[in-house]
Amino acid sequence: EVIYGEARVPDNKHVEVEGEKLNYDKLIIATGARPYTPPIKGSENAINYQDILKLEEIPESLIIIGSGMIAAEIANIFSILGSKVHIICRKEFLADIDWEIRDYITRILLKDVEIHTNTSIKNIKRGAVKTDKGHIEGLPFLATGMTPNSEIIDIVKKGKRGNIIVNDRMQTTYKNIYAAGDVIGGVGTTPVARMEGTIAGLNAAGIEKRIDYSYIPHAISLGYDVSYIEMKGAKGEKSVEGKMPGAAGPGSFWKVLDDNTGLGKVQVDLETGTIEKVYSIGPSSRNVVAYLSLLLKLGAKTYEFERFIETHPSSDVIYKLLRFFAKY
Repeated sequence: EVIYGEARVPDNKHVEVEGEKLNYDKLIIATGARPYTPPIKGSENAINYQDILKLEEIPESLIIIGSGMIAAEIANIFSILGSKVHIICRKEFLADIDWEIRDYITRILLKDVEIHTNTSIKNIKRGAVKTDKGHIEGLPFLATGMTPNSEIIDIVKKGKRGNIIVNDRMQTTYKNIYAAGDVIGGVGTTPVARMEGTIAGLNAAGIEKRIDYSYIPHAISLGYDVSYIEMKGAKGEKSVEGKMPGAAGPGSFWKVLDDNTGLGKVQVDLETGTIEKVYSIGPSSRNVVAYLSLLLKLGAKTYEFERFIETHPSSDVIYKLLRFFAKY
């Protein structure tokens, strides 16, 4: 049965929908999130990711306020479409990404985008943004994160941004109330939200499963895929890094003269063979790290890549780096 209407959860036994009270034994909250509006003067004059999809004309100049994946992807799209693009970051741009990968992004993939780091915004107007460093004209666009749609329930514990706090079974303060996806904050990608929903559903059905956030694959679309996997906080006593330019393969053959065939980088522990971080910039690299993430979850070590057989030609260099470290 599908019921349409605005819901409220007054307790751990009932849901109220448009005045009608419904009973439940188990409840899963997956109400998502909405664009976050920062407390900046004039922020109502900026558009968000929902508005930008409805634009009827390409803006001559676009000012992106934000420093994450969405800011990078929107900057790439509108730069290609012909807009003069500015990104304004309160601190660093893509701060959670390895500095050499970030350098490749800003120097090559987003070379036509003007990035303003460590910049404070004083005021947002309909056609301009005033910062502590000057005045920029253009259409203001907010890429400042999301606000969880958690207002329907007040009886569970929440974080500072209103995200519902859950355990590794996706249970909230009440064991019969589960939550998943953007409403709990966290990683904030569709595949991870899908995984969280599956774990919540299985546990609600009496099948015990625990969420595993290790080796989650990520990808940013910037012409090339900027794809990566990280085991957060991992750095063994004999951790080393290795990198090499992307191979001239399908999708990158004609980028050789531009010195833009991509980049691969890994961090491994030579003592244990543990693969701690993988970064790959290149055509379709998101597919490489997706399968690699499963191998790493299953415990694959560097020395096992001595047996790896690649396809040819390929623009992937990660297997070359891992096969190199397999010798040590």
